[in-house]
Amino acid sequence: THVHNAGYFSRVGVLKSHCGNNLQIRFMRAVESQVRRNGWKVVVSDTTDNLVSANNFIRAGYRLYQPENPWAWSHTLYWRKVMR
Repeated sequence: THVHNAGYFSRVGVLKSHCGNNLQIRFMRAVESQVRRNGWKVVVSDTTDNLVSANNFIRAGYRLYQPENPWAWSHTLYWRKVMR
């Protein structure tokens, strides 16, 4: 990505056989802790055709946004969370 001062979630998915245990959200929280330790201000990610992941991003406090330089397909959803 080309997002300044930001961490990027890559491959945050969970195998279907392990779904239902909040693993994705737990992983998000662990990475967010590292982002804060690094001093980054934002975490970004994207989803494409994955409603479960999109809902988990919403549950974890991420909001849709449009990056200046989109890096994926035209129907990709971009997510951002500002670290506090």
